Amino acid sequence: MSSVQAEEAEKKREEKAQQAQQAQVPKKNLKWGIVHIYSSYNNVIVHVTDLTGAETIARASGGMFVDAGRLEPTQYAATRAASYAMEIAKQKGINAVHIRVRAPGGVKA
Repeated sequence: MSSVQAEEAEKKREEKAQQAQQAQVPKKNLKWGIVHIYSSYNNVIVHVTDLTGAETIARASGGMFVDAGRLEPTQYAATRAASYAMEIAKQKGINAVHIRVRAPGGVKA
């Protein structure tokens, strides 16, 4: 690598580091929420609440984003539901979350 390429690479690294520092929210300004994800054989529900769990901030389900009922529990529907719920939560000021997942299953593996 020539010295010009090395300098450009160094500048890019510095810019990325600065952007990462600017994107981080100071710890004392965090507003926490809980993301409850319930996945069943028939649907996926994403529910964002405050830390007490009493106040609903956002809700979404797989059925909101697909047409056929058989597609509700798919990864696509779950991803869209999670993205939608988190977008609403960000608009309402939530910038840090705990995640709780509930799904059918057991120890019969």
